[in-house]
Amino acid sequence: MKHFPLLIPILISLFAVSCRTIPEGGTASPPVSGADVVDAMYAKYADVWYECLRVRQKVVYHDSSGAPQREEIWTELIELPGKVRSIIGEEADGNGEIYVDGAFHIIRDGRVDRVARQAHPVLLIGYDVYRQDPAETIRKLEDAGFDLARLHEAEWNGRRTYVVGAAGGDETGNQFWIDAERLLCSRIITTRPGGIIYDIRFTKYEQFAGVWLCTELIFRLNGRLRLSEYDLEHSIPESIDPATFAIPPAGSS
Repeated sequence: MKHFPLLIPILISLFAVSCRTIPEGGTASPPVSGADVVDAMYAKYADVWYECLRVRQKVVYHDSSGAPQREEIWTELIELPGKVRSIIGEEADGNGEIYVDGAFHIIRDGRVDRVARQAHPVLLIGYDVYRQDPAETIRKLEDAGFDLARLHEAEWNGRRTYVVGAAGGDETGNQFWIDAERLLCSRIITTRPGGIIYDIRFTKYEQFAGVWLCTELIFRLNGRLRLSEYDLEHSIPESIDPATFAIPPAGSS
């Protein structure tokens, strides 16, 4: 999955999204609300969705014109629901972030540099939705400002898509786009303070060891490309050491 990482507050980023599948098919009856879509996503994958994921990825930062500016290698460890550790470069350098308990902990030189308590929509809609009670997912989405009473259909990259949170033609309000057949996330739009619009797109899925992985994730800020993530390696560990998500001390060493 991916993430809203170190671009806070400049750009919310996230981790390599991945999706395990069962045979494709639509819901038994059309959803009439976003809550119905969440219920259908959980029902389709709850019995088969992975709990842990390890991803190595190339992260490309783009300048205001959209041109590549610099690259980093990230390693992400994900435990569902609700936990992500992102390691930037070598682990020994002590740089990255940990998302647990509803907050981003930005880490520099092995210590917490700052904390941002906020929702992580990519984690919530791309991952957690398949591993936690739908009522909890719905509550967190509503708390994050998504109006689940709003639902319409659109075509996205040639596929029928449920758009939750906005009326047709509105691509500025908080909303998420779900492939109507596969019930996988394809797009998330959020508007942050100051009217800044983040448009996060899950642009490439691949099969891997019986799993669908979204191996390319694109982040646009006010219509401009600002961050791209490309998966390089994937694995599904049986478990992740709890110490992985332990928060280091705050402040300078």
